[in-house]
Parts: sequence; C-alpha cells; structure tokens
Amino acid sequence: MGQWQRTPVPAQEICQTQIGYGKGCPWTCGYGRPIEYRQEDYPVATAFIDSHFYIYDVNPPNDLGLMKLYIAAFEKVMTNLDDIIA
Repeated sequence: MGQWQRTPVPAQEICQTQIGYGKGCPWTCGYGRPIEYRQEDYPVATAFIDSHFYIYDVNPPNDLGLMKLYIAAFEKVMTNLDDIIA
C-alpha cells in the first residue's frame, strides 16, 4: 500500500520553485503572471490525499481468491479500529 501523491500539485516543488519545463515557462513566458501557490488553498485536495491510499501491483497473475483475501483483511482491520488504535 502507499500513496501516489503526498501533496497537491500546486504545493509540489515544480510549482513552488516555478522552474517549470524550461527557462521558467509557463510562469515567465509572455502570458505568465505572478502567482503564489499555497497548500492551504487546496483543502479538498489535501483532505483527499490524507484519506486515501492505494494497493500496488494488483494485477495478473493475482486472481479473485487473492482479492477476496484483501477484502477480508480490510474488513478485519476496519471492524477492529478501536482495538488497533488503543
């Protein structure tokens, strides 16, 4: 398990440093304008990132039997959260 993104895109280094894809574009191109990216301006994206995770490598040759084991494991954890967190 893991997270694909850990911060909203505007809070990532490329936007924070505004280096872009070459010579400062798109921020310093003819159509660029001054802009500041602040992670707190993206509360929905941040909440989504903080509340989701992904299971990697769920692909063949994995089968339905393995997927059922994943489901059983998640159900076991989720129904025992109070004991796990304590």
